[in-house]
Amino acid sequence: MYRSRPLLLAPEGPDLSEEWSRFARNATNQYQNLAADIAFAHLADAELDPKRKALWEQLRRATELDAVQAARATLAGRDAPADGSTDEQPVPEWRRLSRALSELQYWLIATGNQDAETALLDVIQRAHATERSLAIEADGLLRKAWSVHGSAPTNLRMEAARSLLRNGKAKEAALAFAALAGELSPPWAEAHRWQGKVHNLALGDAPGAIAAYERALSLSPRNYPLLFELGALLVRDATAEAQLGGPRAAGSAERASRGAQLLGRAVELNPLLAPKVARLLGEADDD
Repeated sequence: MYRSRPLLLAPEGPDLSEEWSRFARNATNQYQNLAADIAFAHLADAELDPKRKALWEQLRRATELDAVQAARATLAGRDAPADGSTDEQPVPEWRRLSRALSELQYWLIATGNQDAETALLDVIQRAHATERSLAIEADGLLRKAWSVHGSAPTNLRMEAARSLLRNGKAKEAALAFAALAGELSPPWAEAHRWQGKVHNLALGDAPGAIAAYERALSLSPRNYPLLFELGALLVRDATAEAQLGGPRAAGSAERASRGAQLLGRAVELNPLLAPKVARLLGEADDD
């Protein structure tokens, strides 16, 4: 499936339906799944006839399913060139695996494909001990996929809000992240996560941060950066409140227990986090 091929150039102009159709067919025939997805998405967005629009969307969905299946097969070691061609130089193994990981990341960002998320998590869990570099690559791609929205304008708004935070305007940043979290449909975990980060790190509002992180986790339950950040916050907040003896001290043991459970779940999903979690829990025990 993953072999060297010349890149296809997309048609220029929004109304070249026949050219876009030809481009989509060529991309499909040459197993360039990402190019085919771009073409089918463009054709579906531009189509006025409901039946033809549904056809393009169906073809896009088929491309997605084939691409994710092929990437998973490559990573499982069961991949073979789908076109049966033998006249091209095979891609080196490391590059085939890297391209399969990148393809899974693409579909997770573009469509929220949960099979792609599962496959990336499987690579981390399977390879962390024996093929650490592969697990680290999958970890980086998965983190990036969770942090990027499929909409460019949404990403620009997120970057503007982060810029406010970097410039010391924490309250303005909190409002910007809250607006994103409230307006997006379907809701996006990363916007709620950044709400939590602002409330925790910049505003010193642990209850507000915990509430935002909980909302984020409900939207992305296998998001181990979220699990780690919320777990760490709960453990540290519980430790501080227990020492201070404030009004929230009564629930500190329960929060600490939940925090430890979340940290354990983060390690289950990504064993690369084990040393970091062990250090954090060790520090809490020392306190």
